[in-house]
Amino acid sequence: MYSIRTTYTLNATHALKKGVDLIEEPHAHIFKVEVELSSKQLDEAGCVVDFRDLDSRMADLLGVYTEVDLHEHESF
Repeated sequence: MYSIRTTYTLNATHALKKGVDLIEEPHAHIFKVEVELSSKQLDEAGCVVDFRDLDSRMADLLGVYTEVDLHEHESF
């Protein structure tokens, strides 16, 4: 089994809530997302995954959460 692990970061704002009330001022964080991929075989280039493809897919996935207030995002 082969595996790779890499970390991505995103900046976003949040605030702690109790019920519907904020209990602190909204503030920014740098969130880290660690991705680990495994494969039984390597590709033609001898890699688990093409990092350019992974970077592009992660940019699409994390981009919707970057520089936003997480409480305002539909996912939350």
